[in-house]
Amino acid sequence: MATHLGQAIADHVTLESVSGINGGFGDERRGWTRVLPNGQSFGENFVVPAKRHLVITDLDWQYDNHGTTHANRTVTLRLLIVAGDPSDVHAARRLLESSITLSAAGTGGTVTSWTSGGVFGPGTRIGIDTSPLQAMGGLQHALLHGYLIGPGSILDDILPSRNLAVSARLK
Repeated sequence: MATHLGQAIADHVTLESVSGINGGFGDERRGWTRVLPNGQSFGENFVVPAKRHLVITDLDWQYDNHGTTHANRTVTLRLLIVAGDPSDVHAARRLLESSITLSAAGTGGTVTSWTSGGVFGPGTRIGIDTSPLQAMGGLQHALLHGYLIGPGSILDDILPSRNLAVSARLK
């Protein structure tokens, strides 16, 4: 059965950000666990399955400064593609961003939707950080919504040849 997005229900993905996870990104080792339709979580740290691509369409997040020190400041949450070592924050590439302005009480949250979505490739992880204020202690929650595509998607045909062409130019 397909949903309003034309995707099978089993291919829909909801991910919840969790800190201190094995293979998580950055100093806080922030990773993602998959939330199943029955409310249970699945897996320790979500990695896009082999021969699949993850399309992220929505982000729900909340930030609380726990005081008024940074009242009315803008905070940007960034989602990053992590293809290698998740502890190497410099190897990650920015894919999607969402910004909020904190209230006078130092809190804020939003749901951001991307019409085109952001695509994470097979074997990649999702990195997350906030700027200019750090995520540690301030990021209250982050949820991602999207769906898996492939195998056999057009990306399977495009990306390998494109990567080979780039490698050839670098030699």
